[in-house]
Amino acid sequence: MHAPTEEKYDEEKEKFCEDLQIVHNKTPKHDIVIILGDLNSKIGKRDVYQNVAGKHTFHETSIRNGEWACVCAIANNMKIIST
Repeated sequence: MHAPTEEKYDEEKEKFCEDLQIVHNKTPKHDIVIILGDLNSKIGKRDVYQNVAGKHTFHETSIRNGEWACVCAIANNMKIIST
């Protein structure tokens, strides 16, 4: 799968999100699930994202793709590293 860039239409981003969720739901959950790749996102230092991405993110502000990545991670009880 290829994550859409920030400039893509919301419909394309929503489709990617749905496809990623389908793959995640089909993955056996033994101990650890790792989703590896570039989500074309920037996650800022907002307090609301600290539980998911930590307080030492690289960017000061988030872009919409970064916000989506955090929402997806929160919904699936996951963490984001290497932002």
